[in-house]
Amino acid sequence: MLPDHPTARDFEGFLRNPSRSGRGEQNAQMIRHLLTNCSVCCQQLESMGWPSSRLEHLVYLAGTSSQDIEMERPAQNSYNYDRAFEKAEWSVSEFLAASPSPVHSVEQLLAELDEKPFEIQEEFLARDERFANPQVVKKMIDRSHKSRYEDPEKMLHWARLAHTLALQSSQEGAGGAGKLADLRARSGSQLGNALRVAGRLIEAREAMTSSQEYLKQGTGDPALRALMIEQMASLYTFERSFGSAISILDDASEIYRELGESHSLARTLVQEAIASLYAGEPESSIRLLNRAIPLIDQEEDPHLLLAACHNIVLSYIDLDQPEQALELYFKSRELYK
Repeated sequence: MLPDHPTARDFEGFLRNPSRSGRGEQNAQMIRHLLTNCSVCCQQLESMGWPSSRLEHLVYLAGTSSQDIEMERPAQNSYNYDRAFEKAEWSVSEFLAASPSPVHSVEQLLAELDEKPFEIQEEFLARDERFANPQVVKKMIDRSHKSRYEDPEKMLHWARLAHTLALQSSQEGAGGAGKLADLRARSGSQLGNALRVAGRLIEAREAMTSSQEYLKQGTGDPALRALMIEQMASLYTFERSFGSAISILDDASEIYRELGESHSLARTLVQEAIASLYAGEPESSIRLLNRAIPLIDQEEDPHLLLAACHNIVLSYIDLDQPEQALELYFKSRELYK
């Protein structure tokens, strides 16, 4: 039997193989500790690099919940916990699986690619299997994301290369079927986002829809799901489907809130505020922006703070309060520089 609090070794056994025969009672005890927000267990998970909220999301998305545990347990305490945790095994084990180290240096590969003209890079990558590994894909996704404000063409270029390589990558290279699906979902969503920025909305929707299918096959990583919701909400906003954008952003906000990722939460609140403003609801926009601004990490993303301040000024203009709008504009003038 386990002592009052599971140890790091107990948690490791659970995370690696939750449905192993005979572990049902132990697994249930761990989940009960987490559901009651046990500070000792939460600290143990934090030290292992696993926030408890992220673990709970993985388990719940894989098919179990606190209600499964508490409501289905008979009075004789003979409930088969193995069944409840069986659905979680694949998701959690795939998420935890270590990805193999790349055979070739990622920096070296990127330097080699950068020597080629943009026009032939996609053709070059198609002929060289060395580039089809997750680390290169993630670097290209990063490049695409960083180009979003300055150069939409580069944003689309890097996103397209990332998704091409993700489709060429293997399960072995990615660290499992679930991680490969996650990689393709992430690259496909970034491609859709880049197509949206380029104004190619039909292609953007096709890419986003395809990436959602990959997400269903993935590990269930809640942070990835939340990010993809954000990108889909941006597409909805461009399509002027403001209600749809607001609705799904609530889901992303809830995930980030439970994961304790305050800056990401702020990002979804700003997006929701912009959609609310476009929908003709400036009061709602102001409420959301006032919640978001204290959560924004200005060093990490000064553009987000600028977007928040800019849109709160616009909201006050729409409310026919130009004095308030002007006062806030003068306070935030440095951000525009």
